Amino acid sequence: MDKKQYKKQGIGQDKKQGIKLDKKQDKKRFKMFDWYFKLSWLGNGLLIVILAVTFGSASFTPSASMEPTLKEYDYVYFINSSEFERGDIVTFTPSCEGIDCEAKCGVTEDVKELSKRIVAVGGDVVEIRAGVLHINGEVVNEPYVKEEWFDTLPEFTVPDDHVFIMGDNRNESSDSRCFGNVPIENVSAKALFRLKPRKDVGFKVE
Repeated sequence: MDKKQYKKQGIGQDKKQGIKLDKKQDKKRFKMFDWYFKLSWLGNGLLIVILAVTFGSASFTPSASMEPTLKEYDYVYFINSSEFERGDIVTFTPSCEGIDCEAKCGVTEDVKELSKRIVAVGGDVVEIRAGVLHINGEVVNEPYVKEEWFDTLPEFTVPDDHVFIMGDNRNESSDSRCFGNVPIENVSAKALFRLKPRKDVGFKVE
């Protein structure tokens, strides 16, 4: 074997060894990246859980009183808040001041929170005429209401720091028509995100 052939053979072996080393290094890099990716997802997931628990809570819709917007057993995340407006779907504790909530409204003592929609806030003048809601003398368009309802309430003003709350399924809802205006301090959170069912997952909870 002459010097040229020897050199060519040596170069070829070096190249093969170099390729093998590159492949090993690539595998190591891929494994490192794969672990980094998994740990990042895990860390982000834990952060989301911590934030979710800190700033709100998720719960199942306990009844059909908010249909069709929220169906029974829909799983919804509610974010803690101290500011609310008309149209917000909120969790709250009914005040039941001066009335027997269980006998009159069917709300038992073991019910800690309800989920309904705020339809009027402090200072609003409310009137219901045969199932038509009037706020401050104007008819309110309520496309979210499940079906026709025929209740009537004479005109009244919602006190400051209170809200008037009703379910979207008006014929199957125990709400402010029964237990009256709700103190704003009794309202804890508003709907932010629907977690279940899967086909309805998203921020559109309104």
